[in-house]
Amino acid sequence: MHDLEATGPHVPDIPLTEITSKRSSTPEEFENDFIYQSHKATVEAAIDGRHVSSRSRNHYIQLAEPRLVASEIERMSDRTRVRYSA
Repeated sequence: MHDLEATGPHVPDIPLTEITSKRSSTPEEFENDFIYQSHKATVEAAIDGRHVSSRSRNHYIQLAEPRLVASEIERMSDRTRVRYSA
């Protein structure tokens, strides 16, 4: 993790959504949360990045909030279809 922090996120030239579990509850905690800040930096480096926070603290967001994950997949699919269609 420290090597990745030192060298920065390596983001391919594609649209990207990061979904982060809600590990912090105040703005100060978010500022000091390495994982949250890492996800934020990654989407900022993407050509079409989006950072979404879940409502739960659960590590398995796809199980805790499947609708959130599905809606982000649908949103990305729609954006990709429009972007790459002829």
